[in-house]
Amino acid sequence: METSTRLVVVLGGLPTPGLQHEVFDEYRFIARLDMAWVEFRVALVYDGRDHAVDDRRGRPLDRREALLARGWAPSVRAS
Repeated sequence: METSTRLVVVLGGLPTPGLQHEVFDEYRFIARLDMAWVEFRVALVYDGRDHAVDDRRGRPLDRREALLARGWAPSVRAS
């Protein structure tokens, strides 16, 4: 689905995004973004429902909030 989404984005006239961009804060890994326009800090992530909960801790992930705190504008699409 990521490839289909990327094709829609590019064929729709947006610039080609960077793929699998990794975001870190000063201490840890925050996220791997499916598509990112780094210069604008805009991200598009396509995740399945199984990504909504951190299986190791059984709690919701706070990836979106962590990205927002670092100036990113994430858009998440869950299947």
